[in-house]
Amino acid sequence: MKSLQIIILFFCFAGVLNAQTNEIKNIREQYTQIQKEIAAQKNDDMPKNNMHIIVNQNMPGIGEQQIEYHFYFELEDIQDQVPEHHNMFFATRQYNVAASSDTYEEFLYDLSGNLLFYFQKTSEEKCKQLRCYFKDNKLIKVIYKEADLIDDTCPSSSKYKVLIQSKNKLPQDFGMEYLRSTSKSIMSIFKALDK
Repeated sequence: MKSLQIIILFFCFAGVLNAQTNEIKNIREQYTQIQKEIAAQKNDDMPKNNMHIIVNQNMPGIGEQQIEYHFYFELEDIQDQVPEHHNMFFATRQYNVAASSDTYEEFLYDLSGNLLFYFQKTSEEKCKQLRCYFKDNKLIKVIYKEADLIDDTCPSSSKYKVLIQSKNKLPQDFGMEYLRSTSKSIMSIFKALDK
């Protein structure tokens, strides 16, 4: 009887793991397709559906800061009507903190505005990359990598060392609340611009 319970538990665990693996594979496929569409927009191979804004500000104690946003969207699917709203599916944000730190972020959303994937690349004393995958607003996978700067430049991705690869463990200096609030903030900025 115990061996039957163990076998059942094993198959349940394997099923959950397989579903998660498939979900991550689907997110990666979506991401790859979106990158192709963005490249085609940049090459004038297809109509552009994006917004680009730059915010310059002088921050006390930090100095000059520039934040650059890119929002990629599609028209809302409303039959027999001219679409008034857009569905944002991908956004990037790039900013500096003084002269010592550059940060680049990517946000992949589903059509309901839920975050599917988050990527962050920073360069300070070390180069850091963080990838977070989501399903139903729950974190399902985290990959965190670091590399040493080479002549003040981050190396290629193959030179990074994986420090965390787990279901839901984030790096110590990075909180889930920051990720949620940043994701909502990006969506709020887009919606304000889309009015």
